[in-house]
Amino acid sequence: MTLALLEDSGWYQANYSMADRLDWGRNQGTEFVASPCNLWKGAYHCNTTQLSGCTYNREAEGYCPIVSYSGELPQWARYFPQANKGGQSSLADYCTYFVAYSDGSCTDTNSARAPDRMLGEVRGSSSRCMTSSLVRTGFVRGSLTQGNGCYQHRCVNNSLEVAVDGMWRVCPEAGGPIQFSGFNGELICPAYHELCTTIPAPISHHCPSSCNYNGDCIEGKCTCFFGFHGHDCSKREILLKNCVFC
Repeated sequence: MTLALLEDSGWYQANYSMADRLDWGRNQGTEFVASPCNLWKGAYHCNTTQLSGCTYNREAEGYCPIVSYSGELPQWARYFPQANKGGQSSLADYCTYFVAYSDGSCTDTNSARAPDRMLGEVRGSSSRCMTSSLVRTGFVRGSLTQGNGCYQHRCVNNSLEVAVDGMWRVCPEAGGPIQFSGFNGELICPAYHELCTTIPAPISHHCPSSCNYNGDCIEGKCTCFFGFHGHDCSKREILLKNCVFC
C-alpha cells in the first residue's frame, strides 16, 4: 500500500518485489476497513478474558486483554455496555483482539513453553496456532479454556496439510474440522489462503510506459494529465496565444 501511494504521487516508480506482505487484515475484505472493530471476525475481535485464542497471524497462542478503566472511554471507543471497558491500547482505538502470551509463540522454540505432547503439539518455524480440542485417547484436557494449540503445517500441491504427533492430514480448502487416529476431539483447519501463498492473478490492462507517470492508466489506455497528450502521455501540450491546445 505504501509503495502504491508513492507511485501514485508521480514521483516514484515502485519495485513491488521488495514489498513485505501485510498480514494485518489480510483476506478480511472491505468490511475490515469500513466496520468498527467490534464487528471484526476471528482473531481480530474477542470479548471475554475467559478463553484463549490465536493471534491474527497464527504465530502464537494469545489472550484477550480487556481493561476496566477508572474513567469512561470516548464515545467512539465504547464496544461494551460498560463505558469504562475496552482494549489495552489507545493506539489501537481500545479494540480488543488476541495478544500473544509471553511464552505462547508457536514458532520460537527459545522463548516459548514446551509443547504439550498430550495434545500432539510441536513448536518450530513451520508451526502455527490452530483451534483444537484434540487430546490423546485416554486423557482429558487440563483446561477447558485451552481451545487451541501449535501444530506443524506445510503447503503441498495446492493443499494445506497439518501434522499432529507426526501424522499429516490434508485440510479442506475452505478450512474445517479434521480428526487424527489416537486422539479424541478435532482440529479446525484454517482456510488454505490463510497459511499458503496463492499465485497472484496476472495484472491485465498494462499501459505503455506506465503513461510516463503523466496520466492515469484506465483499462489499458492512458488518460493524460493536464498539459500532456499522446497514447503514452509522453508529449507536452503547447499553448499558443488565441489558441486552445494545438
